[in-house]
Amino acid sequence: MICKDTPLNIGIIGYGNFGKLMSLHLSKFYNIYVYDKNIQPDNSVQNNVYFTNMEKIITCEIVIIAVAMGSFESVVKSIHKKIKPGTLVIEVTSVKIRPLEILKKYLANDIEILGTHPLFGPQSTKDGIEGRKIVLFPVRCSSTECIKEFISKKLKLKILESTPEEHDREMAQIQALSHFIGHALKKINLSKYEQTTATYNHLLTARNIVMNDSDDLFNTIQNENPYASEMREKFLDAIHATQEEILNCKK
Repeated sequence: MICKDTPLNIGIIGYGNFGKLMSLHLSKFYNIYVYDKNIQPDNSVQNNVYFTNMEKIITCEIVIIAVAMGSFESVVKSIHKKIKPGTLVIEVTSVKIRPLEILKKYLANDIEILGTHPLFGPQSTKDGIEGRKIVLFPVRCSSTECIKEFISKKLKLKILESTPEEHDREMAQIQALSHFIGHALKKINLSKYEQTTATYNHLLTARNIVMNDSDDLFNTIQNENPYASEMREKFLDAIHATQEEILNCKK
């Protein structure tokens, strides 16, 4: 795959916020072919990114599925019989147990699978992706070491490894809880003030980071992580307990 000296073609299914971010950085090194159901496949080229059809995507040596979890299984089902042996299929969702189960269920044993979770997005990488973290989950991937070298030396990302279960359990706190709070803060008319505090500024930052996140991303983080519901309940219980403490102080 990435170890090859010959030009490499990468196909990306989905051109949402993260699909665009991947295309921007990967197109510096490889030919990128993009298919999105909402974009006319006119074979136009923008900065080494070619907008094409699904038939072209499945001929690429690497296929990256960058769609919302609500569409993930249907996309895999639509291509799993057409992908050629030896193709590396990469997923980039924010949860890991469910998407990797889907890929293992539908893809033949001669198709390679790599799960990834880039721990960044367009809002947090306005100054570039160097130094950001990505988690890798090799399911069956003969090019793992070459991919690690490319990610660390070319993209200059920090690589972490985990299991799907450990990842989703940790992300229930790291991502589901933080996005839950940030999403709630979006519903409050918080303003900037001259007489502010560091704590308040952190609240504004939490809100601003998720301000432009899609509903699909939020729903994936909250509904597709099997541990997210329990974390939300713990947080809400803590809020109610804190409110009770305040009310009891008045008595």
